[in-house]
Amino acid sequence: MKILALDQSSKISGFAIFKDGKLIDYGRFNFVNADLGKRLERIREKVISLVSENKIDKVILEDIQLESTVNNNVAVYKVLSEVIGVITETLTELRTPYELVYPNTWRKLLSIKGY
Repeated sequence: MKILALDQSSKISGFAIFKDGKLIDYGRFNFVNADLGKRLERIREKVISLVSENKIDKVILEDIQLESTVNNNVAVYKVLSEVIGVITETLTELRTPYELVYPNTWRKLLSIKGY
């Protein structure tokens, strides 16, 4: 089974591809120099490319949460909601299953502390 894991953002997003539990590729894509609409369009194109070129069976997305400790978090939350909306709509169109995972869940799984 091939899984695409995304740590998505509206400007720089990371990805990792696993085949049968083993990491086979990883990287990031950068859309800093564009307005939000163009960035969302490019994110959609990149997700389509990653899924189709790598024959992905499932996608794992980092879910978002509203945090009161971060300045301007409502604005960030809104943008990240749009990013997840574009990605999940794209995956639905591609008929690719996906799962949303909270950051603390995957960090605990990988024993990442202090975040």
